[in-house]
Amino acid sequence: MLIQKPVPTGPSRRTPPRGVAVGVRRLGDISLLDVHGPLPAVAGPASEAVLAEWVESPAAVICDLSDVRGPVDSPAMSQLALLGAQVRQWPGIPIGLICPDRDVREGLTGAAEGRYLAIAETGSAVWGELSAGAATSTVRATLAPEPRSARAARDFVAQACSDWGCSHQVLAATLVASELVTLAVLQARTPLTMSVSRCGHQLRVGVRDHDRTPSTPRVVESDDAIGLGMQVVEALCQDWGVLFAAGGKLVWAILPA
Repeated sequence: MLIQKPVPTGPSRRTPPRGVAVGVRRLGDISLLDVHGPLPAVAGPASEAVLAEWVESPAAVICDLSDVRGPVDSPAMSQLALLGAQVRQWPGIPIGLICPDRDVREGLTGAAEGRYLAIAETGSAVWGELSAGAATSTVRATLAPEPRSARAARDFVAQACSDWGCSHQVLAATLVASELVTLAVLQARTPLTMSVSRCGHQLRVGVRDHDRTPSTPRVVESDDAIGLGMQVVEALCQDWGVLFAAGGKLVWAILPA
C-alpha cells in the first residue's frame, strides 16, 4: 500500500505525563510523535509512546527526533532501535524515525533491530520508505466482551479472506480469530478491537483489549480452555505474541496468506 502524506483534519493530541517531552498527533491513519529533549531522557518515553500508538494498528508510526539533542547515549539508542523487533515480529505497521543528527542516525541504523525501522535524515525521506513495510489492506471491527463475539470474529475474518482472495486460509484464520477473541472475553472482559491485515504473503490478526491486568496467554499442556485455545493458535500460526501498552494489551498472530 502506498502511504501518502495525509492532510491533517483536526488531529487528536494526548497530553504527555509531566516531565515527558513527547507529543502525539494523528494525521489520518498515521500516528506522528514529536519528541523534544536530551536523548538519554526521552528514549524511554518515546519508545513507550510509539508502542502505545502501534498497538492501535495505525497505517504507520513516525517518531520525529529532530529536536532531540545529545549526548549520544548507547543504551538510549539501543532502546529506540529495539522498536524494530516489533516490526520484525508483527509486520504491516512500519515505524519511521526522523533523525537529522548523524551520530544518532548511524547508531540507530547500525543496531541489530534498527534495520527493520525506516530511519532517515528528513521527514520526506522517511515518508518515502514507509510504503515498503505497510499492509496492503486492513479492516477493523469492534466487538463486545461476550461469548457470541467469537462467532462474529469468525464471520468478519472469513469475509476479509474472501475479499482478499485468501479463501484457502479461511479455516485457519477463523479458528485463530475465534480463539483470540475467546481469550480476550475470558480474561479481559472489556470492549475489543479486532484488526485483520493483508501484509504481502502474510495475514495479520490482532485483538486489542483494555484490561490493565498484566495477564499473559501461555501455551500449556492442560485441559483448560485458555491452554487448549493457545495450542490451536500456536499450531496454525507462523508466530504469535502479546504486546502490553497503556490501558491494555494486544494479542497478535501471523498466518501465511
